[in-house]
Amino acid sequence: MLYCPLCGLAFKSLSPLKRHFSEHPEVASASTACPVCGRAFSTERSCENHISKRRDDAHVVWRVLTSSRSAWLSKWKRVRALQLLRGGYRLGAGRARGDGLDR
Repeated sequence: MLYCPLCGLAFKSLSPLKRHFSEHPEVASASTACPVCGRAFSTERSCENHISKRRDDAHVVWRVLTSSRSAWLSKWKRVRALQLLRGGYRLGAGRARGDGLDR
């Protein structure tokens, strides 16, 4: 089972999870601030580059769930995101340890 990192809803495969994830208001409202860490960027493309280059769990999960083409993602990112989602990873859940949305 894969779990939505925002609400915890369970899914049997990645495709319906990605569709569900894209419907969350936090995801649907695109801006030039990183939706994971809040860092501001001058362009949307700069923000996309930032998310694609970060390797911490929160950014990796976000990238996998919002990517329209899995071929663009490295095998490491896909494997890591699926491990996290199978374990019920929640975005922002690890703030005390310094990972999650506080980066």
